[in-house]
Amino acid sequence: MKLSAFPVALACVTLAFAGVLDAGDKKADEGVREVIASGIKAMGGDKLARVRGLSWKGKMTVDIGGAEIGLSLDATSLDADRHRIEAELTVNGSTNPVMLVIKGGKAWVKGGDNVNDLPEKEAAKAHDIFFAARLPHLLAGLKDKTYTLSHLGEVKVGDSPAVGVRIARQGKGDMTLFFDKKSKLPVKAGFRFNDGQKEYDMAVTYDDYRDVEGCQLFSTIIFRGDNREFRMELSNQRPRDDLDDDTFARPQ
Repeated sequence: MKLSAFPVALACVTLAFAGVLDAGDKKADEGVREVIASGIKAMGGDKLARVRGLSWKGKMTVDIGGAEIGLSLDATSLDADRHRIEAELTVNGSTNPVMLVIKGGKAWVKGGDNVNDLPEKEAAKAHDIFFAARLPHLLAGLKDKTYTLSHLGEVKVGDSPAVGVRIARQGKGDMTLFFDKKSKLPVKAGFRFNDGQKEYDMAVTYDDYRDVEGCQLFSTIIFRGDNREFRMELSNQRPRDDLDDDTFARPQ
């Protein structure tokens, strides 16, 4: 896969947050901690730590510029910054294997026998996308000092009331995360994204939660951005405790 084709695949896992909301005055840190703690409890409490490492599969089909794109993923993730995605990318009936590996601030893409180091900006984009996709699994990690949390108050996500938290990340753009007020589950995240041509708001919606070994995990993820929408269905989600840095080494 040529490096120039990578943004097409990356576009299949991006989303838009149409109008990130600054809802009212920011509340005290105590309120933020309560929101996060309630989210952790709703997703499984202490059991949520089991999905620090996770294997999963995903499928989606979209139309981009008249080309029908099919994407099937077989992925493994560890924490917020390590991901190995083996994919089959089908464009107008022609299928090619693609691999994307993200490890910290580095990322590599492999197509056929060719391995390319992604430029720093492209690696940062990929990191942000998968960070947002993994955010509900890693709520406990938001207690880390590398994040500064602030309360966004109450807003509507769809027709349901939700409570928002802003996540300021050292050296990276802010993200927002919204929790359904009734279920306490994460339902939406947002951040700013630059696709190389323009910058716009991005959002991801988490839906169809299911029990996986005592944890509530979303099985549908919807990406919206730049007037496009991509829906990915997830399956075979399996907690992993056997992952280490070697899993996320540069492809050979």
